[in-house]
Amino acid sequence: MRQEYENEIRKQPKIKRVYNNFKAAEYEAEFALHRQLLAEAKKLLDTERKIKSWHNAAIDLLFVRAFDAFSSILLLCENGYGTDAFILLRSLFINFIYCKHIMTGDKDELGLRFIRYEKVVAKKLYATPAEDNMYYEKYKEILDFYEDEHKKFCDDYSFNEKNKINLREWTGKTLRDLSIMVDEKEHYDTVFFVTSAAAHVNSFSLSLALAPEAKDYESDVGPSDREIKKSLFIAQGYFIDILKFWAKSFNVKIDANAYIEKLAKRNN
Repeated sequence: MRQEYENEIRKQPKIKRVYNNFKAAEYEAEFALHRQLLAEAKKLLDTERKIKSWHNAAIDLLFVRAFDAFSSILLLCENGYGTDAFILLRSLFINFIYCKHIMTGDKDELGLRFIRYEKVVAKKLYATPAEDNMYYEKYKEILDFYEDEHKKFCDDYSFNEKNKINLREWTGKTLRDLSIMVDEKEHYDTVFFVTSAAAHVNSFSLSLALAPEAKDYESDVGPSDREIKKSLFIAQGYFIDILKFWAKSFNVKIDANAYIEKLAKRNN
């Protein structure tokens, strides 16, 4: 170990834990808007509709997943876990990028491609079992089906089976490249970067638990005010956009502007 680091660790302040540093009542206005958005989305989900196109099928799946993530973000924030909500915020961002890509491009072709990619993922989950495995015949039959669909997908969309990066995303592009393609590079460079840091275990992500400008080595343990407002505000913005994409796909009229105005007022 370098001497400079050995000296530095000896100068570190004492450890201090902070408990119960969370004031839920201060965020009631943000929670209320979140609940209103969920109630509006629930009405749309509960209305019987038919899938009439491939973009309907893809966008509806993405919308349902976004609804669950958005609901979970509220639960975490209501209980003082805003930093943990970042992990789901990352998922919501990806959902938003996919919705925008589908609904601003060749909607049906991209919707079909999104749905068909399930077979590519499934193939990765099914490894060929050993022949002496009692489930060999069953799994071999399933694997053969997915391998066939996997090959069709690669052939139809000019995917290179040997290029793992190419097959990692249904679009054939990295999320960064896709974000640039749909004019969301700024969001990728900011929101996705920070939320990805929270999703991974490293010294940077763990430092999110440290109290800012603390004299001691102070860390929040349990519920805190950290990142509550930021998580809610960003999540609400993405969810409104996803809601609009879903409405556009199913040709449903919604008054999204009313929620956008409320969101803008909450951020001022």
